[in-house]
Amino acid sequence: MNKHKLKLNLFYIFLFISFFSLSANPWDQNFLSNLSSGDCRGIVKKNKTWCDTNDCKGIASSDRTWCDSDDCKGVASRNRSWCSSNLCKAWASRDRTWCNDNDCKGVASKDPSWCDSKQCKAIASGNETWCL
Repeated sequence: MNKHKLKLNLFYIFLFISFFSLSANPWDQNFLSNLSSGDCRGIVKKNKTWCDTNDCKGIASSDRTWCDSDDCKGVASRNRSWCSSNLCKAWASRDRTWCNDNDCKGVASKDPSWCDSKQCKAIASGNETWCL
């Protein structure tokens, strides 16, 4: 019985660590350019019904309870303290000095002239026609 309990406890610890490592994954540099058409539209329209992912729902509704990632929580609440990635820090604070790439600068400054991806242009300009 003790061996079984130990195995069960180790399994629960593994699940706990796995869950929190998944939810805390920071966005990578391609986060914006990899947005689906639905997620792009949801964020631009601020309407979570278009969204494919929970992170989109959180950003679109400004409600971090929808978010799967801490970076989403930062952008949704405009609170940089949640953020892991520089993209999140820039977008949440509207401060492009955090940025390492043009798409980040575009969404942070809401200036589509910085953007490389169509998704960035859509979000920065508020024009959903750029969404794929």
